[in-house]
Amino acid sequence: MNVDLHVVRASKFISLLCLFGAAAWAFGQQKPSPDPNIPPELRATIPEVRSLLDDAERQIEEGNYVQATSDERQALQLATSKAFISDIALAKATLAGSEFRDGKFSQAMELLHSALEGASESSNLVLEADVLASISLEDQFKGNLPGAITTLTQALDVAERSKSLYIRSEVLGQLGWNQFLLGKTDDARQSLESALDIDRVNGYRAQSSHLVNLAYVLLKQNKLDEAEKALK
Repeated sequence: MNVDLHVVRASKFISLLCLFGAAAWAFGQQKPSPDPNIPPELRATIPEVRSLLDDAERQIEEGNYVQATSDERQALQLATSKAFISDIALAKATLAGSEFRDGKFSQAMELLHSALEGASESSNLVLEADVLASISLEDQFKGNLPGAITTLTQALDVAERSKSLYIRSEVLGQLGWNQFLLGKTDDARQSLESALDIDRVNGYRAQSSHLVNLAYVLLKQNKLDEAEKALK
């Protein structure tokens, strides 16, 4: 029996759309809670600073953004008063996220670059890689994807030197997505599959988003069966 190949591919594509929708719905239904896999290098050392930043995260999850920003500013002030460089850098990096959310791009970038200096000065390689990955957003927003990839490649080098699988997975995921946006699908696939190898072994939450992004890459490469398999 002859079957129209276009009909088969259309059916497969519709199936993939349903899987994408299901994956997005499931991801959105996940109950927000602190990530138990966050490495100690991305948590404040001073208990009071850590408590403020943890509360800020909870406030964000509940949609209380003004209170979250207030907590982050208090955490930065406290860390500064204690002159603890690593905690200062972490608080600045966290506050930068709120500044981004509020549309204060220049202030956010200033905080990130300052946080990068602090992370480097305190030899916190995990935080340094994390901040570098955030700084890559500057080029992304400007449409300079090659520049963003250069920064993310630098972040990946730092992540590998840190020996932290968590931050390596995070940076690989961001690198893969930017490579995809630039049309480098082979590189994107390699980066995302490397991230997923780490995610699967360690049960990292990023696995869900990395799987969806890998499926986009496979679709771009016209590998519908592999994309469907990735989403199941």
